[in-house]
Amino acid sequence: MCKNFEELPDIITADIISKFIGICLRRVYELLDTPKESGGIPCKKIGRRKIVLKSEFKKWLEEV
Repeated sequence: MCKNFEELPDIITADIISKFIGICLRRVYELLDTPKESGGIPCKKIGRRKIVLKSEFKKWLEEV
């Protein structure tokens, strides 16, 4: 498990986000489904999979 932001990979999954910020996986998926304008985590969809770029995740963390 990553203990600080620098250890995170460049492409982040919901599972990594859940463990990093200490919230349940279901809540992470809710945030990924929430529009960015409403406080959701910005993500990219590849098929059914959702990924988050490390740079976008950092911006989101700074805004919440």
